[in-house]
Amino acid sequence: MQSKPIQFPINKSSYLQFSHCANSFYLRNQNLVEKNQNTFSGSLEWKEFQNICLSQFESVRIINPELSKPQQIEETKKGILERVPVSGGQLLFGQMICFTEFLYPDENGISWTLYDFRPVSSHKLDILRSLFFQNKILSLLAIPISDTKLIKINPSYILEGNFNAKEYLSVESVADRLKREEERFELEWKDFQSFVEQHDFSFPIQGYKHCNSPKSCIASNQCYPQEKNFEIFDLREAHDLGPKFFQAGFRFLKDLPEEELNPIQRIQVTAHRNEEVYFDLGALSKFLETDSDLVAFLDFETINPAIPIFEGTKPFQHCPFLYSIHIWDQNSESPIHHSYIHHPENGDPRKIVLQKLFEDLPKEATVYCFNDFFEKQVIENLVEQHPENRTEWHIRRENFKDLAKPFKHFWIYSPKQKGKASLKEILPAFFDISHESLSIKLGQDANYQYLRLLKKQVTEDEKLRVLEDLENYCKMDSYALFLLYQMIRQKIG
Repeated sequence: MQSKPIQFPINKSSYLQFSHCANSFYLRNQNLVEKNQNTFSGSLEWKEFQNICLSQFESVRIINPELSKPQQIEETKKGILERVPVSGGQLLFGQMICFTEFLYPDENGISWTLYDFRPVSSHKLDILRSLFFQNKILSLLAIPISDTKLIKINPSYILEGNFNAKEYLSVESVADRLKREEERFELEWKDFQSFVEQHDFSFPIQGYKHCNSPKSCIASNQCYPQEKNFEIFDLREAHDLGPKFFQAGFRFLKDLPEEELNPIQRIQVTAHRNEEVYFDLGALSKFLETDSDLVAFLDFETINPAIPIFEGTKPFQHCPFLYSIHIWDQNSESPIHHSYIHHPENGDPRKIVLQKLFEDLPKEATVYCFNDFFEKQVIENLVEQHPENRTEWHIRRENFKDLAKPFKHFWIYSPKQKGKASLKEILPAFFDISHESLSIKLGQDANYQYLRLLKKQVTEDEKLRVLEDLENYCKMDSYALFLLYQMIRQKIG
């Protein structure tokens, strides 16, 4: 399609988009694709984290985000002229507009230190790329920057008594990192400038960086208008093989030459070619041979807030607030269900969750989870906090098994899985039920909703609905484990 002129001004997030894919940048610039509206727990904590960072400075001029952009730009200019610390500034240079998290005047009366607040414990390349963009605009505006610093989270911090902001935060200069990446970033900047100066180009855009997989494309129907099928990118453990096969003209897994495939990929391709489910009955029989007659299927839901809430916890530590267990005696037809959800007004859930869990979980049962490392780590953390339960845990620990294992190793594979091995993809591949019928569909949504309850961001009526939705979501996960296990049992006889 014929392109339209680029819309200006261009902001920092658009620049970052371009650094990954010029087509994606253009589609967002022209409002041809919707912005991602995913919610996550970090969005609930951002303002609180920002205030913790700002509390380390005095006399901060906070630019009101409700002002118009021209007003924000003018207020930022005033703050810089008056040499006061400026939070949330907006800078305009030509066709570029740049948000700066925090500018702090140096004592020499000339230069500034640029700060970025990031509620993370480590930083990725895009954070440096963002800071490069800010430094570039500041340089073009003749605002000298002496240092660039990140204020992030100290992952070793433990909440003990009153919250200690100084110990919680970690301040790091990234000036040297920016210097090491300077050549790469300058080349990207040069490409960006040459692109936005163009007035006539066709879409899809050629000659600039773009994503190498239609599966990750935000608008594959526009970027690949002649293509109808991208199944080739469902190939498991493909890495660069997917794009390679796609460029070679392959579109369907069933058509792939097996000599270039590893054993798991051969299983997948054969299943698609034969249009049937693959079962490795020998591996499955061996996997289940030590199971007791009593089998339990366990799922936890947790929060892992960036800002610790409960005594003795670290940033991002998982704290369970809900579990669901389906317990099946293999001599009976149906499982028994137990669950517990901790109401947010009752404070720290960890001790009571652990006690209730050991009451509901039989000592002699084989316990299946999906990726059991997570559940075991959650319980280990609880026992560390409440060591009086250590004996109860040691009795059960060796009974835990991972029901994800048969699917990760492709002892079972259905073409309907589309190469994926997550519980959300596996369940509807074998049964006529899925998480799509639920109000809460993903673990990160459950995390977000419970954090809303803790922060009292819901009405009383909404609270009851959210609690019910959370229980239904967790129950679906443990019931899904039961269904999959029962299917395997029936298959091996």
